[in-house]
Amino acid sequence: MTEPDIAKRKEIESHSSGLTNIRIDKLIEIASERGLNILSVKPSAESSMQFFAAIMMWYVGTHPVYAEKVNEPIKKEIDNAIKEGNRISLGFRITERCSNEEIEQLNQLSLRLAYLMTQGLQNLRYFFRLGTTEPRGIDAALEIFNLDIWKPKKKIEVSNGSSEPIEI
Repeated sequence: MTEPDIAKRKEIESHSSGLTNIRIDKLIEIASERGLNILSVKPSAESSMQFFAAIMMWYVGTHPVYAEKVNEPIKKEIDNAIKEGNRISLGFRITERCSNEEIEQLNQLSLRLAYLMTQGLQNLRYFFRLGTTEPRGIDAALEIFNLDIWKPKKKIEVSNGSSEPIEI
């Protein structure tokens, strides 16, 4: 797989959209709290539904991100998990009954969705930017080209046909 052209790489411009970040961060925080809850106590149908609902609100708030080309590999899995989670949650809302297996399946779907959605956001550099620092100072900039202004220059003598050699 080839590296995409850095100049053409799409990424979320998080610093220019602070209000959007606040909105998305609240959704992620709520989903994280609900996820921590279902992982730390015996899950109930209500807590599982709350976790799935929080994940769905996160998805609704960020869904255009998962349609981007860089997220094509995870889009189908997200769609399938949402479809299955909706089936389970709809059954509970209609009948007010849910088996322990369905509760656990809904929890696992919600956790998988949280993982995939986090990955989808990170694919567009929403959370972390990994890279190298900008060169600072003339020495660091010249180091990029393997140039060092402090090293003595080598004398190269070239004969130009005359009796005196030329230094380059």
